[in-house]
Amino acid sequence: MMSVVARKKFHFMNARHDSLSFIISQMRREILLSPLIFNLTVFTWLSPQRSGHAHYSFGFIIYKPMNV
Repeated sequence: MMSVVARKKFHFMNARHDSLSFIISQMRREILLSPLIFNLTVFTWLSPQRSGHAHYSFGFIIYKPMNV
């Protein structure tokens, strides 16, 4: 069995493309600071808006074995 030890979602409306790498690096830093990583799921999606900007959502879920 696995237990969820951390779950976080980042949500950005009209994020500029050059901010994408900054967002991901912030996520990575937070993930790397966790000593409990066993299995990591990262999901990303973007939906184009009429304005030409995009709507980004990022999230990650960190699992660890139940017996730890």
